Amino acid sequence: MGGFQLRHHFRAKNQAPGETAQLVGGELERRVHAGDLVVFQRNALTAELVARVRAEIRACFPELETNWDDLSLWPCSLLEFSKLADLRERLYSDPKLHQLAARIISAAGFDAVTCVDAPRLRVINHEAEQRPEAAPLFVVHRDTWYACPESQINWWVPIFKTPVEQAFAFYPEHFDREVENTSKSFDYGDWMERVGWHGRTALDDYPAPTRYEPQTTPVRFDFEAGDLLLFSAAHLHRTLPNPVAGSSRVSLDFRTVTPGVRGARNVDNGSGGALERVRREFVPLRYLV
Repeated sequence: MGGFQLRHHFRAKNQAPGETAQLVGGELERRVHAGDLVVFQRNALTAELVARVRAEIRACFPELETNWDDLSLWPCSLLEFSKLADLRERLYSDPKLHQLAARIISAAGFDAVTCVDAPRLRVINHEAEQRPEAAPLFVVHRDTWYACPESQINWWVPIFKTPVEQAFAFYPEHFDREVENTSKSFDYGDWMERVGWHGRTALDDYPAPTRYEPQTTPVRFDFEAGDLLLFSAAHLHRTLPNPVAGSSRVSLDFRTVTPGVRGARNVDNGSGGALERVRREFVPLRYLV
């Protein structure tokens, strides 16, 4: 599959026993929309992405003494919170990084009409959960509650080795089961006008469950730097506190939507503005590759 080899594959419960398929292009897309969680090992393209992001981190934090070329490096040193906003903006606005994301998606067999948004840097510092402004990061949610279409696929790449204790958690038992939530109050246009993706607002403004109790142990994975996780925007998941003292969990993610492809079933999403979000934020691969 374009140089991608499986590391982990959580198969959704609606997959027939014994079913096997080559995970590439349309079949990969179908399985992710059905609820599979797929992790591919690092390849040349994702390693290039890691190197680009690490170069920007190194420029932003020159005081850190570390071997930036060591892909097995763990943990990542704690990155000062006050410097991260500028770093995020530089990476989000970097056309070469956007183009590299498009090349990764194309290598996975996705069509040129598939659309991708700009990559976003995510940093979860040790004890971040103690900062009131970081509280929304740790709320269990589906991305679809934030006006992401049910046909969206999330592509997540750890920039440093990320063992299971630092990884975020999935609750697959609720992939196709309703969770009562407040998403009906979320409208994309209103949100972007009042708050935006980097603004601040009251915690109650963020879509969240009104009641929820996990029934099983969450699904978590261990990752090497440059591994690639694909999951449906409809998966219920959450960021968990980073328990490693003096460290940051660093990752980059981007999202895809393929026009005309049916995504996951909407079981509880009441948010509005998904079409407008895609129109504003996503670009077809054919314009980037």
